[in-house]
Amino acid sequence: MELNNNFKVDNLFAIEFLYIQALSSLIINYFIVSINMKENKK
Repeated sequence: MELNNNFKVDNLFAIEFLYIQALSSLIINYFIVSINMKENKK
């Protein structure tokens, strides 16, 4: 039972980590695209 609980906790942390990574990469991509669009308008 203990091993199963630890596995569940590890999974939660992994999912949270992946979610944060995906979110941050989306934000970074958004900034890159907006900067590129500004450069193209000049």
